[in-house]
Amino acid sequence: MQRFFGKDISKYARPIVADISKTYGSNSIVDVFEDLTHDGYDNLGPQSDLWYLYLVIQLTSGKYLHRRYHAERWYRDGPVDDCRYYLSAETTADTDEQQLSLLF
Repeated sequence: MQRFFGKDISKYARPIVADISKTYGSNSIVDVFEDLTHDGYDNLGPQSDLWYLYLVIQLTSGKYLHRRYHAERWYRDGPVDDCRYYLSAETTADTDEQQLSLLF
Protein backbone atom coordinates (compact mmCIF):
# COMPACT_ATOMS: atom_id res chain seq x y z
CA MET A 1 0.00 0.00 0.00
CA GLN A 2 1.12 3.53 -0.77
CA ARG A 3 0.26 6.40 1.58
CA PHE A 4 -1.66 9.41 0.27
CA PHE A 5 -2.94 12.13 2.62
CA GLY A 6 -1.73 9.87 5.41
CA LYS A 7 -3.95 7.08 4.07
CA ASP A 8 -2.99 3.79 2.47
CA ILE A 9 -3.98 3.31 -1.16
CA SER A 10 -3.57 0.10 -3.10
CA LYS A 11 -1.51 -0.50 -6.21
CA TYR A 12 -4.83 -0.48 -8.08
CA ALA A 13 -5.55 3.11 -6.99
CA ARG A 14 -2.08 4.53 -7.70
CA PRO A 15 -2.55 4.89 -11.50
CA ILE A 16 -5.89 6.69 -10.99
CA VAL A 17 -4.38 9.09 -8.44
CA ALA A 18 -1.35 9.70 -10.68
CA ASP A 19 -3.54 10.36 -13.73
CA ILE A 20 -5.75 12.82 -11.84
CA SER A 21 -2.70 14.61 -10.45
CA LYS A 22 -1.30 14.87 -13.97
CA THR A 23 -4.61 16.01 -15.50
CA TYR A 24 -5.83 18.44 -12.82
CA GLY A 25 -2.57 19.39 -11.06
CA SER A 26 -0.50 17.83 -8.31
CA ASN A 27 -2.43 19.60 -5.53
CA SER A 28 -5.91 19.07 -6.99
CA ILE A 29 -6.89 16.00 -4.94
CA VAL A 30 -8.52 17.21 -1.74
CA ASP A 31 -9.34 13.81 -0.27
CA VAL A 32 -9.12 10.13 -1.11
CA PHE A 33 -10.73 7.10 0.47
CA GLU A 34 -10.36 3.48 -0.57
CA ASP A 35 -12.42 0.60 0.75
CA LEU A 36 -12.13 -3.16 0.28
CA THR A 37 -15.11 -5.44 0.86
CA HIS A 38 -15.89 -9.00 -0.20
CA ASP A 39 -18.70 -10.87 -1.95
CA GLY A 40 -19.76 -14.44 -2.55
CA TYR A 41 -18.85 -16.08 0.75
CA ASP A 42 -18.87 -19.85 1.01
CA ASN A 43 -17.29 -22.34 3.43
CA LEU A 44 -13.83 -21.40 2.09
CA GLY A 45 -14.30 -17.66 2.56
CA PRO A 46 -14.90 -14.79 0.12
CA GLN A 47 -15.12 -15.42 -3.60
CA SER A 48 -14.12 -11.91 -4.59
CA ASP A 49 -12.61 -8.61 -3.52
CA LEU A 50 -14.72 -5.52 -4.20
CA TRP A 51 -12.69 -2.31 -4.24
CA TYR A 52 -14.12 1.21 -4.03
CA LEU A 53 -12.13 4.41 -4.49
CA TYR A 54 -13.62 7.82 -3.66
CA LEU A 55 -11.86 11.04 -4.69
CA VAL A 56 -12.61 14.72 -4.18
CA ILE A 57 -10.82 16.91 -6.73
CA GLN A 58 -10.73 20.71 -6.62
CA LEU A 59 -11.06 22.18 -10.10
CA THR A 60 -9.46 25.46 -11.19
CA SER A 61 -12.97 26.98 -11.25
CA GLY A 62 -13.19 26.44 -7.49
CA LYS A 63 -15.82 23.72 -7.88
CA TYR A 64 -15.26 20.19 -6.65
CA LEU A 65 -15.38 17.03 -8.70
CA HIS A 66 -16.44 13.92 -6.76
CA ARG A 67 -15.56 10.59 -8.35
CA ARG A 68 -16.28 7.02 -7.34
CA TYR A 69 -14.40 4.12 -8.90
CA HIS A 70 -15.13 0.41 -8.58
CA ALA A 71 -13.07 -2.72 -9.19
CA GLU A 72 -13.62 -6.44 -8.67
CA ARG A 73 -11.11 -9.21 -8.26
CA TRP A 74 -12.67 -12.66 -8.41
CA TYR A 75 -10.99 -15.78 -7.09
CA ARG A 76 -11.09 -18.70 -9.43
CA ASP A 77 -8.39 -21.33 -8.88
CA GLY A 78 -6.65 -18.97 -6.46
CA PRO A 79 -6.36 -15.17 -6.38
CA VAL A 80 -6.20 -13.35 -9.68
CA ASP A 81 -4.22 -10.13 -9.65
CA ASP A 82 -5.61 -8.28 -12.68
CA CYS A 83 -7.99 -5.89 -10.96
CA ARG A 84 -8.66 -2.46 -12.56
CA TYR A 85 -10.77 0.42 -11.39
CA TYR A 86 -13.43 1.93 -13.61
CA LEU A 87 -15.33 5.17 -13.06
CA SER A 88 -18.77 4.34 -11.69
CA ALA A 89 -20.11 7.78 -10.64
CA GLU A 90 -19.15 11.42 -10.99
CA THR A 91 -20.70 14.69 -9.82
CA THR A 92 -19.60 18.31 -9.59
CA ALA A 93 -20.47 20.56 -6.63
CA ASP A 94 -19.76 24.05 -5.29
CA THR A 95 -18.36 22.68 -2.03
CA ASP A 96 -16.35 19.60 -1.16
CA GLU A 97 -19.33 18.10 0.74
CA GLN A 98 -22.28 19.16 -1.42
CA GLN A 99 -23.83 16.28 -3.39
CA LEU A 100 -21.26 13.84 -2.02
CA SER A 101 -24.12 11.57 -0.93
CA LEU A 102 -24.85 10.90 -4.62
CA LEU A 103 -21.69 8.83 -4.79
CA PHE A 104 -22.52 6.52 -1.91
